[in-house]
Amino acid sequence: MEIPLRWHRKKDGTTFPVEITARFIQWKGQQVHLAAIRDVTRRIQAEKELELLAATDPLTGLFNRRYFDEHAEKHVTKQGSGGETGLLLMDIDYFKTINDEHGHEVGDFVLKELARLLSVHVRSGDILARYGGEEFALLLPRTSEREMEQIAERLRREVAQNVFDHMGKELRVTMSVGGVHCSNAGPVLAPLLRLADAAMYEAKQSGRDRCVFKRQ
Repeated sequence: MEIPLRWHRKKDGTTFPVEITARFIQWKGQQVHLAAIRDVTRRIQAEKELELLAATDPLTGLFNRRYFDEHAEKHVTKQGSGGETGLLLMDIDYFKTINDEHGHEVGDFVLKELARLLSVHVRSGDILARYGGEEFALLLPRTSEREMEQIAERLRREVAQNVFDHMGKELRVTMSVGGVHCSNAGPVLAPLLRLADAAMYEAKQSGRDRCVFKRQ
């Protein structure tokens, strides 16, 4: 018999996870209950670290695409016919030129610093991820259309005004932002992603370093 994970308390008041297995045996002519209690602290920590690695982009430390898709989908599905949601896709302008002119080491530096900058300016409860290459995704739960537009413009300005200093070399980058807002969202994330991607592409075609918004 396996007993679900339990928490035991030490004399100092701290707790730790234990795994308990038990069975009945014959002992001196009687049925007795034999239990083995095992401290599984290290195993639980290892499992959490593996979960974090599976959900994290190794370069920037942000959530990865897989995590974003899974949790954004859950949010949209859970929201159902109530609430408002904003979705932003943000792409660094002329990132290939940065790699070609300065090398991939500098490109990686820009990605990490941009991730740090974006992280500072998102709210608790938002989901920020490196969605691919030089593209970032941001889910904005419980956000009105006006709020979404303000957040997108603020992030765009912060990036454009920031100076990335790499070993004395100053770099400036901009990003194109595509946003889509939905109230009473549908049951799936994919249509929102397609609209946000189309808006981001329109921002690039219109001259870059700007935001374009669409509604579901």
